[in-house]
Amino acid sequence: MQKFFFTFMIMVFSNNVLAEIPLIKVNCDDVLVNNTPRKSSERRLVAFWKSSAVFPNPSESHMVGDSEVSSGNKFKFSCPNYSLSYDGKVIEIKGITYEEARKVIRNKVPLYYISGYKYPNIKQGFFSSGYNFDLSNFLISSDYRTIKPGENFNLDEGYVRSVTNLRDTILGYKVNNGDLKPLLYENQVYEYYEDFENSETIDIFHKIARTSSAAIVQRIFINKPEGLIRIYYEYPFPNR
Repeated sequence: MQKFFFTFMIMVFSNNVLAEIPLIKVNCDDVLVNNTPRKSSERRLVAFWKSSAVFPNPSESHMVGDSEVSSGNKFKFSCPNYSLSYDGKVIEIKGITYEEARKVIRNKVPLYYISGYKYPNIKQGFFSSGYNFDLSNFLISSDYRTIKPGENFNLDEGYVRSVTNLRDTILGYKVNNGDLKPLLYENQVYEYYEDFENSETIDIFHKIARTSSAAIVQRIFINKPEGLIRIYYEYPFPNR
């Protein structure tokens, strides 16, 4: 009974938060959603589109989200195949199918990203590195290659640069609201793939132990039958 009440209160709170987000009108034939960071540890979700030209006025460019030139950082909109809302901390996408939902952000969710210059004073020797989770095939990939279940995610092999100690990176998951299991721990990618393929809901949790702020996305929730994806920039890593 207490668990039901707690879940109910979360739903009420979530609905109230979403109700405060302004509903905007976009050009669904042209809108593009981008969640790619441009600098280290950056939260960046933007949606941009061009309005249709109506004589005698030309078309106009619009942008909302995490940008200095955006008209607002919180927004929601609805298109025929999906709807999207963003409150600055959580992205929620609801598609008519899961496939339609994941295509909105072009499949990949950035988990970690860093960039800079080897010689910052003269801005020479630019580098960038990171890893992400692919919503289409449920695999982790770095700038160098895809890391398959059962493989070692080894810093020494150059797959991910500029992480002080990759052993600090931890990914865990739950399927169908079950127990917490390891996905990436102590450089090892576990055999999680069958769980993801055969489950209706997937919950992924991410943290970097010594520098938690470096983890761009800290939780990804997927409900495949409902076509629902939630991406959390902030979320505590569960104990179980």
